[in-house]
Amino acid sequence: MNDEKVITSNDVFTMRRSGEIDQAYKMAQTLMDNPNHSEWDTRAFAWCVIDLIKRAKQNNQIEDIEKYSAELQKLEVDESDEILVKNMQYLLSASSPVLTELATIKKLKEAGKLKESAQKAKALYVQFPQEVSVKRAYGWALYRLLFIKAKEETPNFKHIQFYLDEIFSLGLSNEVIFMRCVWRSIVSIEGVERQINLYRYALDTDFSCFENIDYEAKSYKGKDEKYHDWPSLIIQILKKSLDSLTKKVDKETITTLCNLAEEKMNRLDENLVFLKWSITKSYLLANELRKAQYFILDLLQIKPKEFWLWNGLAETIEDDSKLSLACYCKSLLCQGDLKFNGRGKIGVIKELIALEKYDVASAEIQELVSYKRNHEQKIDDVLNGYIASDWYVPDSKKNNVDFYKENSQPTVELLYKDIPWYEGIVGDSYTNDFGQMVRLNIVKTKLDNPVNVNVKKSVLKGISDRKGTPIRAKIKWTSYSKGEVLIIEQINSDVTLLSKSGLVNRIIERNHQAYIVVSGDVSIVCTYDEDKPLKVMDVVSVVYSTYERSDGSKGTNIISWHKVNQEPPRSLVMTFENIVNVVGTVAFTYETNVFIDDRFVEQYKLISGDVVSGTAIRSFNAKKREWGWRAIKIQSVEQDGYKNLPEYLQGDVY
Repeated sequence: MNDEKVITSNDVFTMRRSGEIDQAYKMAQTLMDNPNHSEWDTRAFAWCVIDLIKRAKQNNQIEDIEKYSAELQKLEVDESDEILVKNMQYLLSASSPVLTELATIKKLKEAGKLKESAQKAKALYVQFPQEVSVKRAYGWALYRLLFIKAKEETPNFKHIQFYLDEIFSLGLSNEVIFMRCVWRSIVSIEGVERQINLYRYALDTDFSCFENIDYEAKSYKGKDEKYHDWPSLIIQILKKSLDSLTKKVDKETITTLCNLAEEKMNRLDENLVFLKWSITKSYLLANELRKAQYFILDLLQIKPKEFWLWNGLAETIEDDSKLSLACYCKSLLCQGDLKFNGRGKIGVIKELIALEKYDVASAEIQELVSYKRNHEQKIDDVLNGYIASDWYVPDSKKNNVDFYKENSQPTVELLYKDIPWYEGIVGDSYTNDFGQMVRLNIVKTKLDNPVNVNVKKSVLKGISDRKGTPIRAKIKWTSYSKGEVLIIEQINSDVTLLSKSGLVNRIIERNHQAYIVVSGDVSIVCTYDEDKPLKVMDVVSVVYSTYERSDGSKGTNIISWHKVNQEPPRSLVMTFENIVNVVGTVAFTYETNVFIDDRFVEQYKLISGDVVSGTAIRSFNAKKREWGWRAIKIQSVEQDGYKNLPEYLQGDVY
């Protein structure tokens, strides 16, 4: 059973008489939602709307007047109710001087008379410049004209700029649907950024009104039957606005727009290369060379073979002709066709002249002049001036690709200037399926062991592959011990590698191998000479590198070691005195869990309950894959209250 009270028209009238107009209106709306509402329901709703129109008129709320007047117009009321009909007619005829004009504007629009509609809307806006409904009517009328102009094959940019000036003067830049429609039309016009100062409108736009959908790229199916991403509305707005900047624009405006683009860029999840390039060019216009260089270097990490980026990087360099020359040479290595990269060739010429390398500069000039003549291009005054100079050598030998490679070398360090140098030494050489390889032992931090980086021997590029050769390198790490070696060079100073004290805990005599354990439960294998043997409990100073295995665990490679005369590290040796538990042929101590080998158990006839004292060393249990303690010496055995001292103390059970 439904206990909800059924609302009636009487309830609406009662609520209205109590002064609760808004509540009465909501109740009346509920009645009108019923498709079988009665005549009295309509009357109750009409009187509520009349009250709301009167209130809106008193408060000069034009939008509410329009809204409720539209609702009142839709009602069909019995003409026998003369009082209600007269009130409705009076309010509808005198509700607002704006309504009639807005209705006329709407009819003109619906009739396809868009220009007349816009003219009518402008006249109304001049009369009521503060009315939001009038602003909207005029704004949308202008948008409809803009939309048509944007679709024309040859757009009239004067008309388009007039519409935009008017639109952005209305103060509607925080209305998302309106701004979305306006900007979509703007960015759809090819070359609009070269004709109109879009940056002004971008700075007048309230970007906080845009929604997530405006920051998302759209997928579409191309003629190649493959799906591609269409840039988001936001990236199109920002890029075209940035590209509309010129040298005449003041620095503050440029930096403000760049800051806006950088801020909004953080919300974009799409290809940002060309937006970043537009930001870069804008910073160059403002002579903000450091900021421009930051963005270009960032882009070059992604696209190191784009010649236009290297040309742009050259423009960010001040008072360093050698470095500028390197950038232009790198540009020509990426794109040597002068049809596309004449700028790179001009740059090389200018920097060579600045460096007073007139012979090679002359060769570059000859090549450029020859190209222009062959392609019937004008030789400008600057080139003619070079040719007429005293230093010009007309028969200079053409520069080969090695010239550009050699002179482009400084770009490498510039490109990776924010990546730190890591010192290290050349390690062992070996051969695998990839060819001749070499281990580089790189010091990532002075407090840690060097990291083992395996590279092709060709990476050394003339550096000695002798083990121990000191080097430094810039590495782009992809994991703990893997990365791309970007730059590597030999250095003259010695590199100090971290050494640690270790303890020999196992000997394999037939192979002359010693297993060394160091603090942190790290096991290292070294090979010793037959005439200089090692034994268990020898203390060794060891230098080793670490690397990451395919399963994520860490392995070690010995670099160097030597025996030292000092006490074993306390973390690796433990004395114990505990009751033992014999399990089969071996035993374990209670509390300290020291493993006692079967040879000790047999030698001292150990049984469960015996108290054994001795020395244990850190050891790895290969079966359980875990570290623990292993007895290497028994000092005494106490059986039935009597302490027996072993006759000899041989403890090497490995």
